[in-house]
Formats: sequence, structure tokens, C-alpha cells
Amino acid sequence: MEILIQNAYLITFTKEYGVIPEGYLYIKDGKILELGHGAYGKDTSRMKIIDAGQKVVMPGLVNAHMHCYSTFARGMSLGDTPPSCFVEILDKLWWRLDKKLTTEDLYYSTLIPVMEGIRSGVTTFIDHHASPNCVPGCLDELEKAFRDAGMRGILCYEVSDRDGKEIARQGLEENIRFIKKGQKSQDSLLRGTFGLHASFTVYDETMRKAVEEAKKLGVGLHLHVAEDHADQTLTLQNTKKRVVKRLWDVGALGPKSIAAHAVWVDEEEKDLLAQSKTWTIHNPRSNMNNAVGAMDFLGIFNRGTQVCLGTDGMSASIWPDLRTAAIIHKHEKRNPRVVWSELFALLENNYRLANEFLPIQVGRLEPGAASDVVIYNYFAPTPLTQDNFLGHFLFGFAHAQADTVLIHDKVILEKGQFAFLDEKEIARKSREQAVRFWKRFAG
Repeated sequence: MEILIQNAYLITFTKEYGVIPEGYLYIKDGKILELGHGAYGKDTSRMKIIDAGQKVVMPGLVNAHMHCYSTFARGMSLGDTPPSCFVEILDKLWWRLDKKLTTEDLYYSTLIPVMEGIRSGVTTFIDHHASPNCVPGCLDELEKAFRDAGMRGILCYEVSDRDGKEIARQGLEENIRFIKKGQKSQDSLLRGTFGLHASFTVYDETMRKAVEEAKKLGVGLHLHVAEDHADQTLTLQNTKKRVVKRLWDVGALGPKSIAAHAVWVDEEEKDLLAQSKTWTIHNPRSNMNNAVGAMDFLGIFNRGTQVCLGTDGMSASIWPDLRTAAIIHKHEKRNPRVVWSELFALLENNYRLANEFLPIQVGRLEPGAASDVVIYNYFAPTPLTQDNFLGHFLFGFAHAQADTVLIHDKVILEKGQFAFLDEKEIARKSREQAVRFWKRFAG
């Protein structure tokens, strides 16, 4: 398929092309072949023409830590006193919820946030899944939703010993199976990595097995790291080591591993995350919502650590977390000058992380890159340049929805409408499934 986006305000995320206030983008068979200033001067008779109308066009975004399985918690009553701490949030909500999930729940609980992500301009999720009572084949259900929506995904199952050895074994096998499946795939939409829940719910034997299998498969681990002080306290009690030191010693860290949160890490642990080149994911709104504290973002980032941005399931869109990251550290440091250029690095690191898994480069508008492209309903009301677009990102884009979204070789969203999905019907079926799920949750 050949597509020409014209009359576009291009933000390319490259030094070579920078920002092109009035330009075009030529796409063929899922790749960008050409871009430039002004009008495209060649034959367009065989192309689908998309007039961006001077709206902003940029690469699709990556959400570096997502939990699609949490969807049916939206609006749900716990039927209990509200949790008073992080461990109670796990006990009363998330571990109770994931145990009630069935295979029938997984499709719609994934499809809904995938579609919401696309609407916000997110074209790749790095998702961390849990459904302990329907583990075998569960990632295939997620894959079906991703493929039906046309979205890219890097998926894993969060292995844990909290539900017993048999379910932990099933989780290990599900990761292995899905990673191998992705490695054999001929397309570039879906890939797998190896998931673990968190240090305090994973025994040494399971941890060693996961590290061993991940290394055989050439992938890393995706897990929660010191999200709350309970992870440190219980890991110290059980292993006599702090969380990051335990992961370092067993070989779980490295340039293909993903450490989500890293809120309760000490100075030595920050050094180990940097030295190991582990991707470390900042999830500011989730951390605030769970009242676990704020990551020492600058203390970690300034060590050269590869820090990315996720939402931890709070939303599909990463725009709210980008704005929160810009604000919370000013508040924490009581210094309005901190955290600005680092925000662009978060977005770029998200792209770099996704490119560790995907066989095609995302995150750039340049020849040879993936045609994961978003046209935003945003007309720059002030000059938008290579030097100032962060200001537009934080105080303009955060309120804008995508007008048109392309992923790989398909137009997924056009003029605000999904090209091949019935959004109202999907929402109706999701509500019906959610009602059945809520009854199980309350039972």
C-alpha cells in the first residue's frame, strides 16, 4: 500500500530533518520512503492521499509499562474498606482481580485500552500481564486483540510464586512459548519478553529458572522493582539482600531487562541499574495513586540510566504521565528549574526500548523507519520548532486526540474513526463481559 501524507507539520524526532512546518511523508509497504519540505512532486495516482491540513504529524508513541488486564477494574466496587497501603491494594484489588480473570475476559480487557491508546497516539504497548487461573495460551488472547486493532505489542506473563508452584511453572512456560512464537513470526507487530512479578513474590528457584530461560532465548526480564518499601522489606527478610542487589547477583539485570518503578532503591542500587544498562521505567501517576512515593528520577537519570515512561495501567495514553513527570519532581525538589530536557529523553528512550524487540525501527520520521505515524488534532497556535516543541507537548498535545493513525501498512484511525473496528459495539460487548466479571469478583 502506498500512502502520501501532505500539507503536514512534521515533527520527525531526528536531527537531520528536525521540524518541517509544511511537508509531506511518502509511505509504502509499512515503511517511510521519503519526506521533505513543500509538496511531493512525483506521480501520486496510485497512492492513498491524506491531507493533514497543517495538523501536527509525528511518530506513534510507546507506552513502556502497561497492564491491559486491569481494564475491568474501571468503576468496580471492592465491596470492602478501602486499602490503606500498597500491600492491601494488591491483596484487595489486583491479586483478587487477576485470579478471577478467565480466558473470555482477556480479549475485551485488552482491546479496550489498545483502542484508547491508539486514540491518544500510542502505537506500541509494552504490556505486563497476569491471569493466574488461565495461564496457558493467555498471551495469544492478548495478541488477538492487538492484531484485530492493528497495534504493536511486546507482551509477557508476570511469573510469581504467590499462587503456588504449578501456576509459576505455567507462567514460565507461557513466556517461553510466546517468545518463541514471536521470534518465528514473519511480521513486526508482536514480540514477547520474559515477565516476573516482583522480587518479594518470586522464590530463588523460580528466579534462577526465569533468568536461565530468558538468556537462552536472547531476551531480558520485565518486572516490578522496589515499587513499595514492602518489596525491599520482604526481599531482605527472605534473601538477606536488597531487591536490585538480588537481581544483579542472579543475572536478572542487563540491557534487555525492564525494571518498572524503582521508587525504593538506595544509592548502590541506583548505581547497579546504571551499570547494568537496565531499562528503568518511571510511572509517576501510578506511584502517586498508590501513595508509594516518587522515583528519584534525577538521581537515577543522571547516572546515565536508561529511564523510560510508562503508565502502569493508569491509562493507555502516556501524555498524562509525561506532564506529571514534568511537575512532580519540581514539587519534590521545590525547584521550578528541574526536569525539562529530560522529558524528551524519556520519549526517545521509550522508542529505543521498543526497538530492542521489534525488527523494524519505530520513533522516527525518516526513510526506512516504520510507518507508525500519528496526525494529531493540533494546530500550533505559536511557532513550533525543534527547540521548543516540548512546551507544545506538555501544554498542547496533552489535550489533543489523534485524528489519523497509521501502524505498519494500515490506516487504523482516520478522521477520528476506527477504519475497521466498531467502537460502540466493542464497548457494548466489553460492558457485558465486565458485568459477568464483576459478579465473579464479588462472589
